[in-house]
Amino acid sequence: EDVTAGGQFTCVVAEGGRAKCFGNGWAGQLGNGRMDHIGDEPGEMGDALVPADLGDGLRVTQASAGFDHTCFILVNDEGFQGLKCVGSADYGKLGSSDYTIKFLGHAEGWTGDAVPLVDLGDEAVPEQVSCGLHHTCAVIRGGALKCWGGSDGGQLGLGVKEPQGIGMNKLIFEMGDELPKVYLGWWAS
Repeated sequence: EDVTAGGQFTCVVAEGGRAKCFGNGWAGQLGNGRMDHIGDEPGEMGDALVPADLGDGLRVTQASAGFDHTCFILVNDEGFQGLKCVGSADYGKLGSSDYTIKFLGHAEGWTGDAVPLVDLGDEAVPEQVSCGLHHTCAVIRGGALKCWGGSDGGQLGLGVKEPQGIGMNKLIFEMGDELPKVYLGWWAS
């Protein structure tokens, strides 16, 4: 139903909302609790391919791969819709707001329900996600855009060059309601 290719890895969202990722998983970006390569040895693909573990009762509707991180739009049967990201947390691109986290999705205890939801703000529902080299952007319900992570080239559109989305007041913005929407002009909303 969806496919995305990142830096030396690929993720496919299959019917039923299970995401299966393969390739270089050095930072946990495959979301399967491992940090090795998958698909480079016989017997690792097909039924042997372990789905990304993003939490109980959640189905993936969209995946986006960056260089060494992957983000997933998730839903459940109760109408919930949210966003989780796994892989390397440098530059704050996972949106975890915890500067002590270096990787998510890479080992037992760092997958499933242990992967935090990305806080996009009160009542902000992610509709679409796109990952770049060191940043991530999400379109939220109503059409607004929020971006976080590395911003050295202005790729967040927030008028700053420092990474955004790392907590502990180390940077100008944090996640949630503190992370501003990207202003695209009066015609874009």
